[in-house]
Amino acid sequence: MLSPRTLAILVALSSIAQGYFHSESSALECLDIESLNGLETEQLSWLGRIRYTRSSGGVWYPCSGVAITPHHVLAPAHCVMFQEKRDIFSFLVDKKLHAVSQVFIHPEYRLESSTHDVAVLKLNHSLSSCLALSEVEGFESLIGQRLDVVSSAEKHPKNVHAQAKVTGQSYCQRKFKDFKISENEVCAHLLHRNNEFLNGAALLGVKWLSGTESWRLLGISTHGPYERNNQVPDLYTLVAPYAKWIKNITKMY
Repeated sequence: MLSPRTLAILVALSSIAQGYFHSESSALECLDIESLNGLETEQLSWLGRIRYTRSSGGVWYPCSGVAITPHHVLAPAHCVMFQEKRDIFSFLVDKKLHAVSQVFIHPEYRLESSTHDVAVLKLNHSLSSCLALSEVEGFESLIGQRLDVVSSAEKHPKNVHAQAKVTGQSYCQRKFKDFKISENEVCAHLLHRNNEFLNGAALLGVKWLSGTESWRLLGISTHGPYERNNQVPDLYTLVAPYAKWIKNITKMY
């Protein structure tokens, strides 16, 4: 059993062409995932941590992030919205730092709400690989499923892996009384919670295609891991409802 210590990134196993995915926003191709073996030792080149360097001093790693094109990373909006003048964001992956030149926060996101908690980070230099987005929009088909979660660990530059079980929307709403849960969000209980889980993790869902399992990014975890409470599920934002907004940014910048 692999260690479940992660930064949360929700990835769904969904139907994708075997081998490579041709991204509409980039000439470079995004790799498909065909195996989860060895995640505790291998560093996935599309999965990393957001590094926040304050001009006044101090370095934090508030969230995980997922490369969705060779030049763009998807992360929770609340992790990157407090940047002050001369503060620096960067993306740590494969033990290398990649400077962030621009941060795009969803225009409808508000800190007091869990809805629209997505942001796109533009990198100065190209990454070696990226992960395709899932087309699954509704939460209904996911309820009761056990999905894989992968993340960059909080304190160490390596990947960690766990499983999570998706819960019903009404149960999720009772647990998150301060938020109004939207149709673009799902709740999932990590089956083996660890205190190093952070926001920004990827949940993996699978679909068989020509006898092969394939993974795409279903969503990212936005609230829950900070609770350190086994009774509170993690809240994930699905990425498919924001595909148009994401593609507009990745094409323009």
